[in-house]
Amino acid sequence: MKPPTLLLTAALLMSCACSSRHAADSMTLYSPPFLKVSAGTVIQTSLGRYQSQTDEVWHSDAEYQKRVREALMP
Repeated sequence: MKPPTLLLTAALLMSCACSSRHAADSMTLYSPPFLKVSAGTVIQTSLGRYQSQTDEVWHSDAEYQKRVREALMP
């Protein structure tokens, strides 16, 4: 490669390496309000496998907080 081409390629590659604050701020992860798990369902976690013994309902933090506020309202 010729030196000017090499410099241009290096500059372009370095501009791709910087982080975009706007892109990071706009990322949204979806979390369902609740998750129903039937008895006997096996779930792989980072700590190992979990098998539910009974039918369970797992609430997201937002849904849990909403239910707590509703319960505490006069």
